Amino acid sequence: MGYGPFHCQEFGWGIVRSTWLVWEVANVLYLESPAGVGFSYSSNTSFYTLVTDEITARDNLIFLQRWFTEFPEYSKNDIFITGESYAGHYAPQLAQLIVQTKTNFNLKGVAIGNPLMEFDTDLNSKAEFFWSHGLISDSTYNLFTRVCNYFTIRRQTIQGNLSDVCAKINGLVFTKVSNYID
Repeated sequence: MGYGPFHCQEFGWGIVRSTWLVWEVANVLYLESPAGVGFSYSSNTSFYTLVTDEITARDNLIFLQRWFTEFPEYSKNDIFITGESYAGHYAPQLAQLIVQTKTNFNLKGVAIGNPLMEFDTDLNSKAEFFWSHGLISDSTYNLFTRVCNYFTIRRQTIQGNLSDVCAKINGLVFTKVSNYID
């Protein structure tokens, strides 16, 4: 599925005009949030430090309400909230707010790719990812999961007492993974 008029050829050898576009079968509304992310902005940049996930969900709901007021011809369409990364927080919170406020949208679902759901779980899943993709050896994986995982490293770093053992394991993992990054 493509979102633009072009896509990459196989193996990345140039681009070609797409023969199938998502907007031939759906309407896509892109929303960058919170203000200050991507191309979005606020005239009051001090606002950026005050934004929370709850404020973002509320702002997104207000935007959608105003958008459907401006373009009522879309109000009967099914809505799927999608996103990636930190949308693991934003998308479900917006969906929950839509349901709680009984907003008259045809919300049909939420889909999140590569979501950031909860830091400790997400951080600790890196060991399995690195190991299963051949970026670290079995022995490094065992050290990383049994002696000092990312949760422990993060907690110790925040508390200002990163142990020598965790610092060495973190350095080892970083070095091994960096071998495959150019």
